[in-house]
Amino acid sequence: MLSLTALATSVGVLAVPTQGSVAALSSSLRTPATVAVQDGFLVSTGEYVGVYSSALQRRLIDNTSVFPSVTPDSWRNVSLVNSSVLRYLELEGNYLADVPLQLPSLFVLKLNGSLSDAANLTSNAPGGAWPRFTGLVTLNDTTFTAVEGGTYNATVHNATAVQAIGVLNSFHTTVRSVRANSQYASAIGINGGSANEITRCECGGDAARMSPTRGIWTLATEQACVRACAVCVNRGCLFRLRAVVSSCMYTTYPPFICMWNLTTS
Repeated sequence: MLSLTALATSVGVLAVPTQGSVAALSSSLRTPATVAVQDGFLVSTGEYVGVYSSALQRRLIDNTSVFPSVTPDSWRNVSLVNSSVLRYLELEGNYLADVPLQLPSLFVLKLNGSLSDAANLTSNAPGGAWPRFTGLVTLNDTTFTAVEGGTYNATVHNATAVQAIGVLNSFHTTVRSVRANSQYASAIGINGGSANEITRCECGGDAARMSPTRGIWTLATEQACVRACAVCVNRGCLFRLRAVVSSCMYTTYPPFICMWNLTTS
């Protein structure tokens, strides 16, 4: 279990280790950590970790020597969740989801590029179908988690039946400045949980066809905030959402500061 003292240590991308491996990377990481990947290669070591979500999940996100586990005690007495406690995975380039990329708590995924459905995403689903509100990126039972930037496209293969980004039974999360598209349920969906936010996102539609489903869907949740988002068709934006929806009562939004006291920078 991480102490708050350990979580309060400084953050940054570290100097290049002498060995080009995930093991060498993890041995030099401080907590919290920032891990940068460019076109499947670790920026700090040059090791190839892959462009498939299963590899990123196994070798980085779920690797406790790279991103140590956290518990509710890790943020219980933290008044402002920022870079002093968050862990970062920064992806640059184009990636493929062969399984849903599942993010933990106190975690920020920053994407400069794209994540698209792989041909085997559907066949990898247990029982032939992923659970409802599963996304290429899935926040399931997480707290203080963010997805920022990038394009998430769940429409490459006709059999793909997941959202671009799914938020399920989570709290104090934010999805910001993403381009999301799906042919199933919605591009971005929130189900359950409380105090989740979607802001400055463009959802639905592509160059060849109208969006076949919802842009943004919130269901059975409390304090879901959707603002400054565009829901688009094939030739432009059908309408823009500028108001806060559901039971959220707050209307101000300082730059990069989430109303849930979470800042990803």
